[in-house]
Amino acid sequence: MRYLKAAKAWCFFFEVEPDYVVCGDVVSAAQAARMLGVSAGRVTHMIDAGVLGGFRRGRCTFVSKASVEARLVAPVQAGRPKKNKVLQA
Repeated sequence: MRYLKAAKAWCFFFEVEPDYVVCGDVVSAAQAARMLGVSAGRVTHMIDAGVLGGFRRGRCTFVSKASVEARLVAPVQAGRPKKNKVLQA
């Protein structure tokens, strides 16, 4: 983070990783939750897990509309993922 003092005001310049930037239309976490049929908290967990693309601005969470639509098209597997058993020779 770099600081710049100009005309009695502080400006902050944050360096952001390229994969953090979300392009295109965005919806709120509540709107995405209604679209997906889950809770807003679950949407936040899906963003943290990398399943949905999104970001936070203050207290508000936003999700890219494209990632929500992609999640709607993708088949959802219910339950816990199975562990891969390693065969020993």
